[in-house]
Amino acid sequence: MRKIILVIAILSSLILLFFIIIGIIDAQVSYKYEIEGPPKVDCIDIKFASGYLISKIKWLEYFLYYVIVSIVLFGYSMFNKRT
Repeated sequence: MRKIILVIAILSSLILLFFIIIGIIDAQVSYKYEIEGPPKVDCIDIKFASGYLISKIKWLEYFLYYVIVSIVLFGYSMFNKRT
């Protein structure tokens, strides 16, 4: 039963890892084309949008590190020979 729970935790963490990576790529592309490129809309404050996207990228990276560490710990506890 313990191994089933650990396998479910690892699989859900891997799925979450996929969505985090997609979120990071999306935010970086948005930053490149919407902030660094010429602004097409004058109603968006560039400093606010830039700060938002940079903070989103940072938080997603921190969450990415957390998920990677949890996957390693789940894998270690699953394959550890002690019970």
